[in-house]
Amino acid sequence: MSSDGSRDYLGDGLLANEAAAASREQPLPSVIADDAPALLAAPSAGERGAGVSDAVLFLLTVNVVIGSGIVGLPYAFNSAGLVVSLVSMVGWTAVYVVTLSWLLAALGRVGGELDWIGLVREFLGRKGELGATATVLLFTYGLLWSYAAMFSATASLLTTAALGWERECDIYNEPSDACVRANQLAALAFGAAMLPLSMVDIEGSGSLQAVFTAYRFVAVAAILTTVGVAALVGADAGGAAVPVAAAARRALSASAVAAAARRGARLGGGVDGAHWYDGLGIAFSTISTSQICHLQAPSLVRAAREPDRALRTLALALATTGALNAAVGVTGAFFGERTEQLATLNWKAYDGHGFDAPAGAPCAAWAVGVRMLVLAFPLLASASSFPISAVVLATNLNEVAPARVRARLSPAGLKVAGRLIAVLPPVLLTMAEHQLSVVFDVTGLCSFVLGLALPAMLLLRSHSCGRPLIGRSRHRLLQLLGGRPAAYALLALAAVSVALSVLSAAGVVSRRR
Repeated sequence: MSSDGSRDYLGDGLLANEAAAASREQPLPSVIADDAPALLAAPSAGERGAGVSDAVLFLLTVNVVIGSGIVGLPYAFNSAGLVVSLVSMVGWTAVYVVTLSWLLAALGRVGGELDWIGLVREFLGRKGELGATATVLLFTYGLLWSYAAMFSATASLLTTAALGWERECDIYNEPSDACVRANQLAALAFGAAMLPLSMVDIEGSGSLQAVFTAYRFVAVAAILTTVGVAALVGADAGGAAVPVAAAARRALSASAVAAAARRGARLGGGVDGAHWYDGLGIAFSTISTSQICHLQAPSLVRAAREPDRALRTLALALATTGALNAAVGVTGAFFGERTEQLATLNWKAYDGHGFDAPAGAPCAAWAVGVRMLVLAFPLLASASSFPISAVVLATNLNEVAPARVRARLSPAGLKVAGRLIAVLPPVLLTMAEHQLSVVFDVTGLCSFVLGLALPAMLLLRSHSCGRPLIGRSRHRLLQLLGGRPAAYALLALAAVSVALSVLSAAGVVSRRR
């Protein structure tokens, strides 16, 4: 830590551009107007003694990034085509590493003590704070909506199968009136269960969360193993023999146009109702949401024992999660047109040989165990994540509530009101719109702002004040990517991504009607 409280989170002895600062007459925000030292020093030996190691920081970041949204990636990959999706995964991962470097540099300027919204307030003022707050709230609502949608789709399927319905409830492929009602009842039951859990402050739940985290990775391993074995033995999603080379050629030849046409026909709109950008919109929004960790980055970095190595640790974690997310996404090429919006539903008829066993057919006990392990993933992931996210959202809502509202309510009343407002809208949204691709499109809009637009605006603001976040650095590439052109390029990417997601979501809804 330097004399003015700033820190070096980039670990390269970042130099402030004093010459540029001297040439500007524009007033500077307080946190970047102070004379920064020529060298933002790393923490002292005493400061390094506290906090978590690089290995623990790596695991924490992986745990933050790998969420229940991973089960939407196969559908996204199948919608956009394998090649486009893999390139997108690599591209979004690289872009997020760049914007994280800007975020950490900004965090270092303020001494590392602010959260995401506070950081935006210091650089962009009150209007920036309002925009960031709205984006964070909408993003959290989107996450809660996805949890409720995944839970209700899985619960309605398992419940109707257990009750012996002639045709199990498949809300994505055969949404009959009875199935829609069953899905809505499942959403109501989920809300009824989550509401009391969200009223309890989340304390001392580390052991339980560790169990859920372990289960999450076991389920992902089961997904990859079963698909990998089926592909190696030459079976397709229905259990029929097919040469692996032929399957690979089929997957690699899938283009965004063809994938969008198939998806449009499956949703009832016909091939003519689909557009090439539909698949790209789903892929961009789902992939960007699956890799983002910018909201948690300030907390993660503050927990680090050696914050000057934080960027490389976060970059390594994002590379790891990107590889794991891509591996799960590639399973969409195996299932092809059968890929479910909620990928775990592809295991509803798994019998150890294929993924399309007839109802009531004999099945080995181990295969039933694998089937239930995978199918239960959205149930447990949603049930474990929803209360925590709801509590965080309720806290943020209480903080931004008008002063007159806070004055009229007691602390207990404010707490209950905030958590009701956090829990009920996602449940009601799930009852009105169950398409998971639409949910990810909406959530993706916020991820574009959090991961692209706001970091770019922080960088541009620092340049306009004559104190660029990325000054003279021994990392030439980092210095190049810290210039105005890079910021403008990412703002353009954010605008294009938002447009694709809006068009994609609107297309899905209009074709279904």
